[in-house]
Amino acid sequence: LFFFAYFLQDLTVFDTTGPLIVLYFAFAFAVFLTHGDEQKAGGAAVKKSPLLPPTLILGFVGILTVLAIMSLTIAPYEKGQLGKRAIDTVMSDFDRGFLFFQHTLSGPSLVNDDIRHQLASAALAYDKNYAFPEEKKREFLSFAVVQMESSAKNHPFSLEYDTTLLELYHAQAKFSSSALLRAEELARELVERYPHRRDVLFQYMLIERDLGKSDTAKEYAQKIIDLDPVIINLPVHFLELHAAEIPLRREHGKVKRRLGGHAGG
Repeated sequence: LFFFAYFLQDLTVFDTTGPLIVLYFAFAFAVFLTHGDEQKAGGAAVKKSPLLPPTLILGFVGILTVLAIMSLTIAPYEKGQLGKRAIDTVMSDFDRGFLFFQHTLSGPSLVNDDIRHQLASAALAYDKNYAFPEEKKREFLSFAVVQMESSAKNHPFSLEYDTTLLELYHAQAKFSSSALLRAEELARELVERYPHRRDVLFQYMLIERDLGKSDTAKEYAQKIIDLDPVIINLPVHFLELHAAEIPLRREHGKVKRRLGGHAGG
């Protein structure tokens, strides 16, 4: 019996906690109904008859277990496979791939967070495609934001989910005035938590630039340089910020040059 129980447990581990709860409840219920109660009569234990026949109870437990496996394990697995199809399809056939994403993320699955990362990557890639219809960009980004918010909520201390969500907010800003403010709020939280992360400071710099706060943007651009003097892509953003007077320091600060006509590292 224990071997059978562990076998069923292995079949249901662990897309969600539901299968394990159902499994334990089913066995506990079966034991309760098939063993009956014991009463003492004249000092001797008398075992009452079970409430229901054991075969009926075992059949019920079997049906319940199969339903639990089907609905709570196999179904999420199939959605995960659909998510892989979405990832493989969306960049060549947007409408079909988007539909696959919607279906696979409509319920719980062990692979949802991974699929959401792929969804975010696809949404950001389409956002940079100038030939792609703006309305479809907006719809795809909105869907990606909602999904990534769910993952970020489920993993409140994960920098990976927060920075991805930050990029999505920033991209969504062209369609929603509130998105850039949400991006700024999240970026400030991340800067407080990770004051020495260049990628976090970089995103915050860009957001402040887009909000017209050039002084703050320049301040954080300089902080990035102070953390790592050898930066290749940063000077382009310095030029966009009109920060030509801020020197770009190279190794140990021995070699300095101004950004004035140089966009490279």
